[in-house]
Amino acid sequence: MFKSAMKTQTYTIRFTLLLGLMSTSMIMPLQSQGISPKHDSLINLIYAVSNPMQYTYTVKSMVSQSLGEMLDFHARTSAITELYLQTEKEKEMQFTYSYAPGKVTLSGLSMAGIPDTTFTSNGPLIPSIKERISPKGIILSRASGETSAKLSARSEQLMQSLTQGARFFLLEFPKSPIKIGTAWNIKKSDTVGTQTSEGKSSIVLNTELDCKVIRTEHINGVQHAYIECGSNDLGFAGNIEQQGVSMTIDGEGSAKGTYAIDLQTGMPLNASLLMEYELRMAATGQEQMLIPVQMTMETIYSRLRSMALPEKSPITLPNKRR
Repeated sequence: MFKSAMKTQTYTIRFTLLLGLMSTSMIMPLQSQGISPKHDSLINLIYAVSNPMQYTYTVKSMVSQSLGEMLDFHARTSAITELYLQTEKEKEMQFTYSYAPGKVTLSGLSMAGIPDTTFTSNGPLIPSIKERISPKGIILSRASGETSAKLSARSEQLMQSLTQGARFFLLEFPKSPIKIGTAWNIKKSDTVGTQTSEGKSSIVLNTELDCKVIRTEHINGVQHAYIECGSNDLGFAGNIEQQGVSMTIDGEGSAKGTYAIDLQTGMPLNASLLMEYELRMAATGQEQMLIPVQMTMETIYSRLRSMALPEKSPITLPNKRR
């Protein structure tokens, strides 16, 4: 029975790497002196990017997970991501979100037969993502490219989950100008599906965030807006199949983060998001068991640079670091 439970836990842990790094997308406040407008001033949040532009960010993701009282798992990634943006019809914005090869560290799974390891992928961590959004950040269309990266089986789903982080990198803004301290609500429901040599999974993530601008500042000629987001209403549910073992997972969570954005363009300058979950994982069939799972995820973005591209330069899905 113990070997059977450990076998199920091994499949479970490998799958739960999928949960790491969703993320979204949120922002770390910058510590600097500046002048804030009056509290009753109206702020118009909108995406208004010059055509075309390239933005480059460092991305760091950290996942900590406790599986019952047996295992404590930790995963970290660090990579570079580039965003290529252009406007369409003077209203919509098209952007391509592409990861370069990145470093991955996994630890805490020795009891499940997975040694601690650090490696660098030989290609982009995840497929490039191409979206069209409205000036308020509403997704109008979405397509994914392909990646040639060859990743170890135990980290493949972890890398795929980075795709979800791209969905939350740009916030949805309120329809009308708002005052400092006025909150608006963001709701998203996304399905994350994976297909690997070990099995497949389908997870539905429901996220609801309350956001508000807490202050604005002028720093080096750029007007910053600082946005705080929080939620006590994260939902998680899905099904997993790993080497013939079927499992279900569900639970609830909370999130908090901050955004520092350039008010002129709406684009993030720095971002961080912390998410915490209480989950229940159940194996079905002959090996029935219920496993409590606690998980903490954090994703941090920091802008390295931005630059204008030649007017006639095509916007593509890059597969290599530039």
